Amino acid sequence: MTTSMDLRSIFPFDNGQEHPDFMKYTIDSGKPMKVINIGARYTGVVACIRIPRKFANIEFKCYEKNHDVDGTWLDNTYPGVAYDVPSHEYQTAFETNPNWTQCYSTGNEIWKYFKHIAVKYDAEKYITFNTKMIEGRWQGDKKLWKITLKNVKTGEVFTDVCNVLFGCVGNLNRPHLADIPGRDTFKGSLIHPARWNHNVDIKGKKVAVIVNVEGVHETRGAGGVNFRYSDEDTAKFQNKKEYYKSYERTLRDALACLHLITFKGSPLAMGAQKATAEMMRLKSVKDPSVAEAIIPDWAIGCRRLTPGTPYIEALCEEKRQLIKEPIECFDASGIITKEGTHRRYDVIILASGYEITYQDFPLYGRNGVNLNDIFEQAPESYLGVCPPEMPILGNPRWEDFDYELMDEEEPFAFFGNGMTEQDMDMKGNFAPYMDIEAEYPELREFFGKEENTKEHASLKSAVISSDNADPKKMLETDGIMTTQIDFIKSSHSGINFLQ
Repeated sequence: MTTSMDLRSIFPFDNGQEHPDFMKYTIDSGKPMKVINIGARYTGVVACIRIPRKFANIEFKCYEKNHDVDGTWLDNTYPGVAYDVPSHEYQTAFETNPNWTQCYSTGNEIWKYFKHIAVKYDAEKYITFNTKMIEGRWQGDKKLWKITLKNVKTGEVFTDVCNVLFGCVGNLNRPHLADIPGRDTFKGSLIHPARWNHNVDIKGKKVAVIVNVEGVHETRGAGGVNFRYSDEDTAKFQNKKEYYKSYERTLRDALACLHLITFKGSPLAMGAQKATAEMMRLKSVKDPSVAEAIIPDWAIGCRRLTPGTPYIEALCEEKRQLIKEPIECFDASGIITKEGTHRRYDVIILASGYEITYQDFPLYGRNGVNLNDIFEQAPESYLGVCPPEMPILGNPRWEDFDYELMDEEEPFAFFGNGMTEQDMDMKGNFAPYMDIEAEYPELREFFGKEENTKEHASLKSAVISSDNADPKKMLETDGIMTTQIDFIKSSHSGINFLQ
């Protein structure tokens, strides 16, 4: 193949060759671009591995506020922390792990896995740790994002610029503190699961857990019935490739079937809700009042599928007490409920969830519009990853960068969230899109609105749009259903966005 140096040697003239950039780039080599990623959670780690390898002429950087990768599993270290997705389906396609010790792995084991791939694939060379995002501003005249950052150790504030900005920031490490009067007056130990204090020994202590949300049962471990893999299982996973692929496929198919119950009012959805209620009654046979107190009135799927079996069984133990009365306030020694009862506690655990519906730093797009203000109204996005008024800003999921072919026998299998092998063949650079989008933002808005209209219509038939769905997850504006959750908003391929 003829190279640029070969062309120089055979040209009989030097017209223009004295320019330092002469023949530096071929016509299809792609325009040099700078991409900055905020956050080194699992999404950011995979982005650090994939983007530099898949796109030419990219200068890539990643800034992370913590001292290490994967903030969710780095910050959440409470007793029993685990994930409610089978581990063999919570991994990248390019680095499968046959050595998971149990079906629902602990947080520490998950963190070690993502740390392993970060080291193995040299992702950390792109990451600047201990650096917190302060704000980002779109500079329309330069078609660049200018971001302000702060070194959390030294306090140094500095800026950087990029053509494309990705927000791979997690939200399951930002505590949501229950807004209860007198919280700061409590003299005992007050703990949120995302900031667990390992210096507090709760053995023999009187402990209160607030409130009955997802975080409560998660402090006791994974929601389902967990089991450990035997040495024989692990050996098969390690040595029999087809056996392992078949096991992965079985898990994937089982998880995919869960979506069949997300259609509002369908026989499957109603049957699943009834069966779950019966299971809860069965598991609380020691104290039937527990089941009747916690069986939800919402459809499965419109909120997280909780509580889990260990949580229900724990509530029925003799030393546990389920208190349904609303809390009036805290005082120095405990909690006072609405009916006036005072209860003393040594430790109060605020399992009140996480802040999931806002960015913890402002992003100002065209005309100074703040992204948080946009999402307070009716959140929309282009291709599921790029919000309006935010040129070249992406908010992808980790699967969006992880589009390895999972099954070699299925040449048109999907990659990530909707990318096929044909898409991979078209994987050039994304500079042309960036230039067009920056010059003609109305094009993105036109196609984005068309796509969002279809998405809004589909949401109306889903259980997540039920009247008793989590208000943090759904928002209705002028009859239009939208979601405020980042992992639902970004439901399409980040790779497609780049291309």
